[in-house]
Amino acid sequence: GVTEMVLNTFKTLVFVRLYFQFYTGYGMFVEDAFTHNLFFNPDSYENPIQFELVGILLGLAIYNSVILDVNFPKVLYLMLLGHKPTLEDLKEANPGLGNGLEKLLEFDGDVETTFCRNFEITYEVFGENKTIELKENGSNIPVTNGNRQEYVDLYVDYHLVKSVKQQYDAFAKGFHDVCHGEPLRLFRYEYNIIQHSLRYRLSITIVLSYLLFAK
Repeated sequence: GVTEMVLNTFKTLVFVRLYFQFYTGYGMFVEDAFTHNLFFNPDSYENPIQFELVGILLGLAIYNSVILDVNFPKVLYLMLLGHKPTLEDLKEANPGLGNGLEKLLEFDGDVETTFCRNFEITYEVFGENKTIELKENGSNIPVTNGNRQEYVDLYVDYHLVKSVKQQYDAFAKGFHDVCHGEPLRLFRYEYNIIQHSLRYRLSITIVLSYLLFAK
């Protein structure tokens, strides 16, 4: 009856909130300092099954109209619908990085001598530098005016796709196990209608869950 439905929704709300609070503090996700968006930690040591469980919980939150204070970037929802991430997506998810890459594309001077970059990414993990080549022999290929678009495309693809493939694939599996078939088709349709709303994030999932399941 109605009472049982309310209790089940409440239990789901409590469990999901506790789960996200716990795992955002233990390395599964990283938070952008400016937007406070959460995205997968490419260097997480958590078992993929943990990310699959997060995907399942997000699907359950949609199904049960549970409002979560979890700020995933819009691109994550688009990826669940088959979208290939672009620089615009990166700018929204990580403005500092995305805007920096855009400035490199728009720079009028000599890119190679000014930016001094190669086709590689170096970042710090647990106090040590980690370098990833964006293409074969990338450490020895300078970024120039002629190849900067390729560099940016590879950078975006690595940051939003390749570096977190294991984590995202597990997450997506869990999500699609819960939201598939007709619900996913309607999710796609309604998302396309309201994706430009300033309040997307998980509030969008609540609107969609009402459209899908409040019948």
